[in-house]
Amino acid sequence: KALNATIGTGDLATAVAAGTECRELAAAIGDRNYSRGGRWCLGNALFARGHVDEAEALYREVMTEADAELALIWQVNARATLAHVLAYRGRPDEARAVALEALAGAEEIGRYQQGVVYSVWL
Repeated sequence: KALNATIGTGDLATAVAAGTECRELAAAIGDRNYSRGGRWCLGNALFARGHVDEAEALYREVMTEADAELALIWQVNARATLAHVLAYRGRPDEARAVALEALAGAEEIGRYQQGVVYSVWL
């Protein structure tokens, strides 16, 4: 629901609510993968609403956790979206470094994932 609201419909209020709910439910049942997904979606909605500090914190949290658990899809997604935040904040060197890390993982995953990372440079 959070992903559809964020990416599919662009309904940011629903995305924030669904991302928050997903994060809380995942924490309650101990599902770290869904927790990462909920926090990532929540970060996307917050960033789109201009809550850049909160979005950056969520992406860094997801990235750190994904690195520790070798969760490749979240290593890539968190870095790709963090790179957008860093570029938006006027930190292009840091954004590029994070995006290049994401690209390395995206190449391992293949398919559309590389395009997600290349969108940083648009």
